[in-house]
Amino acid sequence: MRKQLIMTVPAGPALLVSAAVLLAVGLLVGSAAATETEHLGMRVLPTPGEVTVDGKADDWDLTGGIFACGHIERQRDQFSCWFHTMYDARNLHMLVRWIDRTPMNNPHSVVSDTGFRGDCLQVRFIMPGGRTLHVTAWACGKDKKHRVDISYGKLFNEGHIRDAQQRGARQAFLKNADGKGYSQEISLPWKLVTKGGAPLKPGAKFSMTLEPNFTVGGSGRLSIKDIFKPGVEINRYSTFNNPQCWGTAVMEPKGNVKPWPVRLSGGRQYAVKMQGDLPVVNWGGGFPNAPAPVVQTPKDPPKQQPPPTPVAVVKPQPPALSPRLTIRSAPITAVSIRGDKPGNTPYTVMCSRGEEVVLLAPAYPPAADKRYAFVRWVVDGTAKTQGLIKATVSMKADQTALAVYEVKPLPETEDTPAETEQVVPDENAAEDIRADAADDSEAVAGTQAIAAAAAPSTPAETFDRILTAARQNVIIAVLGAVMLGFLVGRISVPRPRA
Repeated sequence: MRKQLIMTVPAGPALLVSAAVLLAVGLLVGSAAATETEHLGMRVLPTPGEVTVDGKADDWDLTGGIFACGHIERQRDQFSCWFHTMYDARNLHMLVRWIDRTPMNNPHSVVSDTGFRGDCLQVRFIMPGGRTLHVTAWACGKDKKHRVDISYGKLFNEGHIRDAQQRGARQAFLKNADGKGYSQEISLPWKLVTKGGAPLKPGAKFSMTLEPNFTVGGSGRLSIKDIFKPGVEINRYSTFNNPQCWGTAVMEPKGNVKPWPVRLSGGRQYAVKMQGDLPVVNWGGGFPNAPAPVVQTPKDPPKQQPPPTPVAVVKPQPPALSPRLTIRSAPITAVSIRGDKPGNTPYTVMCSRGEEVVLLAPAYPPAADKRYAFVRWVVDGTAKTQGLIKATVSMKADQTALAVYEVKPLPETEDTPAETEQVVPDENAAEDIRADAADDSEAVAGTQAIAAAAAPSTPAETFDRILTAARQNVIIAVLGAVMLGFLVGRISVPRPRA
């Protein structure tokens, strides 16, 4: 049985000072014990009827939703969301009910930029059959447009749809009446989700992980990670690149299920019940990392006490940390990256906040057994232009840059036929080989004879060859002189006439 800590303090000013001290201690403990949600799975419910994609929840069954937050103690009322999923014969539906005091203010254009660095929903799936999807959906506060971006493949190398709304997907946003949040509703046709486009049946399972993102300040970003698999190491830093920790989603045969409690990373749970059509969390009981102190006061405190002296509670501010950049490569490692932060993958470097880091990946890194070719960079879950070896990373927060490669066939050689090549016997092959061998033998014999004739074997033979050459040179010189004299004698010199 957990013991209850009871503290007895005197009345009057001492009571107020003691209470203030306890409050300061509570703030320190609370700030040091940030706790994120950690749900171990997701339930996908059948639609109760026809669904209209308009951002409203009146045609939704919200009983299977989960509440996601990165800091339950301090941020559940400003950076959090409810996430719900449903299905029918044509679509996979998602609804996010955001709690956000600056709704839909993603500063990055849907036309020329990526949306993961501000208000946006990122969801990742691995469907039966192995098809992997990375979905990034957001609305830009500047150009008043919205987009549903889908990249396929665990390494973002199996296709890309810049805006799935051009291929049948639908999306709608609706701001809350109080201005402190909004709803985002998405429907993805099964043809964009599964191989072959067939809808999943009730009871089917697939992998899923959730990454809601928030714009902080003018261009900052806060990211939440949730829906994981039990019993494995959870990587919240680069969840997009660690599918082994993604949770399991189940296609429920029936709706109107009992709501799951909000589960925290330490295992604590808070009950959820439906109030009307909406799930509501019972946050009663505080956050019992340790038993909260109970202050007992006398029933009849002395009267006419002087006013208490206010005690200022100074909340400690954490030091500003430099953002970290983690550079990785897949499916190979030890790739030599050049640029502003060179190194061999995988490695992590510290950067200045706001720094623009340029990375250069080799097009064909050396490998012992296979030949690999560069595909693209993936920066913090967003695929960059295919084939572009240069990546520029804006270090406004921690980032991960992944250099993706694929296997290319080794070049064929004359003595190593390709794996798909078939060697067909030829009836004249033996004769051709013998003829080629005979020609080669004659050529070799001629070469050897010339070499033997040109290369002396003894000093005597060398002297004889030198003497013979000298004699030949003398004879040539004598013959040349005779011929010259003959030619001179033949030239007639004019004589004077008598």
